[in-house]
Amino acid sequence: RPPGAAPPTPSSAVPAARAKKALAGISQRWQRGARIGQGSFGAVSKALDGCTGRIFAVKEAPLENGDPDHAKFVATLRAELEICRSLRHQHILSYLGHSEEGGTLRIFLEYVAGGSLASIIS
Repeated sequence: RPPGAAPPTPSSAVPAARAKKALAGISQRWQRGARIGQGSFGAVSKALDGCTGRIFAVKEAPLENGDPDHAKFVATLRAELEICRSLRHQHILSYLGHSEEGGTLRIFLEYVAGGSLASIIS
């Protein structure tokens, strides 16, 4: 990518002028795969970068739903993003980027097979 060029965007993205993005190493042609987790406020799916063949995870949560608890959750996710951006360690999932578009926050993370941490511990 040439210096100063806009970052790549996921396939479901709206025009860059209307979306907040911070992506690193994810092409604009990614495809959502199987859902691998579901929580109260969102879901996690496997995804495939159509250009590189890289498999990664995408955590998706709606930014608004009218529930005050959900607003707290979104604030917590945004704080998590700030922490994830700076963490680099072999035992921590790598943050690959995020996007906010169409009322949805998407967090792109390294995918590690083997189930959730909770299932590994138990």
